[in-house]
Amino acid sequence: GSSSVDLGLTQISTTDPEFNHRGFLHGAQAAFEMIVEAFARSDSAALRPLLADDVYDQFVEAIRERLAKKQNLETTLVSVRGTDILEAALEGRTAKITVKFVTEQINVIRDADGAIVAGDETKVAPVTDIWMFSRNTRSRDPNWLLAETRSLT
Repeated sequence: GSSSVDLGLTQISTTDPEFNHRGFLHGAQAAFEMIVEAFARSDSAALRPLLADDVYDQFVEAIRERLAKKQNLETTLVSVRGTDILEAALEGRTAKITVKFVTEQINVIRDADGAIVAGDETKVAPVTDIWMFSRNTRSRDPNWLLAETRSLT
């Protein structure tokens, strides 16, 4: 429930005085938009500083498969309807916060000739993503990394 989220957020802010959950959510939404856009344009260099190693490997593998099929992903992030913190915890020195993003997107996959092989460019679809961000609270680097992704479709 929300009390465990509040407890987790309190533990994180006790360890990391710079932390505040509004600022975190603002940053998480900005990261979400950057990651979705970089993934769509197969830009693994832009993804690298935003993702934990294993998530980065998964994203790069998906990009490789897409490129091998000579396909292009076009993602239009129409709107972000909501961002909610679902879980927050401090595990040792690692802060972990799970965020639910509810967005409206247009997703289309095209082949090398530009023909649509999946999706519909006229259809705005609701998409729910559950992303877990983590950060070493002892690190001088203020950035959170995307450490885990789940989609609810």
